[in-house]
Amino acid sequence: MAAGAQPESLDLDRPRGLGGLFATTVRLYGRHFVIFATIALAVVVPVDFVTLGLVNGQLFSGYPTEIFASGENATFSFVVMPLVTAMHVQAVLALDEGRQPTLRETLQGGGLVFTTVLGGVVLAGLGTILGLLLLILPGIYLFVRWYVTAQAIAVEGHGALAGLSRSAELVKGQWWRTFGVVLAILLVGVIGVALVFLPLDLAAEAADSGPLYMLGTMLSDALIASFVALTGTLLFFDLRARKTDTTAAVPEAGSGPPASDPPAPSAT
Repeated sequence: MAAGAQPESLDLDRPRGLGGLFATTVRLYGRHFVIFATIALAVVVPVDFVTLGLVNGQLFSGYPTEIFASGENATFSFVVMPLVTAMHVQAVLALDEGRQPTLRETLQGGGLVFTTVLGGVVLAGLGTILGLLLLILPGIYLFVRWYVTAQAIAVEGHGALAGLSRSAELVKGQWWRTFGVVLAILLVGVIGVALVFLPLDLAAEAADSGPLYMLGTMLSDALIASFVALTGTLLFFDLRARKTDTTAAVPEAGSGPPASDPPAPSAT
């Protein structure tokens, strides 16, 4: 948290356009950077230390000549992201109540719902992968439809299957808008990761240093995990507000095309 900053109510019950989502994310990082960065690093550092440093041997080697992308991606998707998301939800809920979240509170709260969140994320991931293997488009459709599953479970206490249903319910009627927001989140996240990772990656390659490569990976993993988790959590509350607020029937300026859904792919 920045020096002198005070907790603030986020007013999570009102809709936000794309600009509002990103503006709120930037504001929260500016005022509470320490807590969000610590949450992400507390998860990413030990996970990457084990997977990259010990399993892949980069802690005691030079710059990796072979990148084990599949294993790293699976660990990131099914361990790092569910846990970081669950913890970011706890921090956002505390801020909405006007309280400054503590690391202990976010770690404990996230840990309590982690297994259920993980179950929902795994089910959503498997369904998305199956859709991609079938005809590509069903996978994209399901990815967006279930995008806020983790948040639905962490915020509202749903089980894994109910979390999928809740996410689908919130996205229904707003699929195209959600697709645009998700695309923007991922694009901005990738750009941010590139800005952090590439300089360290080049330095690691020049120095033939596995540990320096690990450092770059840890920092970039923490950055994108935190950004995607925080912005995705704000998106969840935005979707929920639009479902419960009748005034949200009028599209917010700058929020994108009118809310609608594509036809559900027959493969699903």
